[in-house]
Amino acid sequence: MKTAPGIRIIDNAFMWTYGFLLESEMFKRRVISVGPQLDAPMTIHAKLAPEWQALSKRGGPPEAPGPATFPGFALQLGDSPLKPLLEHTLTYAAVNFDVMGNPHPSPVRPGSLVVLLFLTSNWVEAMGGEVFFYADESRRDIIQASSPIFLRAIVFDGAIPYTVRPPTRAAEYPKLTATFVVDKGPHSAELLGSAL
Repeated sequence: MKTAPGIRIIDNAFMWTYGFLLESEMFKRRVISVGPQLDAPMTIHAKLAPEWQALSKRGGPPEAPGPATFPGFALQLGDSPLKPLLEHTLTYAAVNFDVMGNPHPSPVRPGSLVVLLFLTSNWVEAMGGEVFFYADESRRDIIQASSPIFLRAIVFDGAIPYTVRPPTRAAEYPKLTATFVVDKGPHSAELLGSAL
């Protein structure tokens, strides 16, 4: 798949079996807090552990829910194209349960890389939830768009403005997305799949 500069799309970022485990555990635990995200008041967030280097050592019941604290996540990263994430400093992470609402433009994060990981199986195009990337902060010219396909990861330069379209009425359940923001570093080109 051809992508715009500074954007990498990875399909099947994890094994399907582990993807289904992540999805089911996310919905089952439901240890989440409800709060607004810009213009999307019905978005739900579950903060992840801020100590990125400790993720591989964390075990047992997580202090903060989310895929990074789930059993086997660091091991799965080791077998994934997202492995270079472990070599970065995590500055923000959240899990979004997106339901119908308004499109929410996300903040621009210069000096960072952002990783979106889509975790809702059986998601079809009619359900919406696309991510749109723009040429500049006016957010008029779309340079890339992507559907939230199960186990698709999008890695992109945080300086690229983007907006997430909410699910449509066709969606019978929330769209589950894990968002990771890391500082750029020596392994960023490897994670992005090209020179920055």
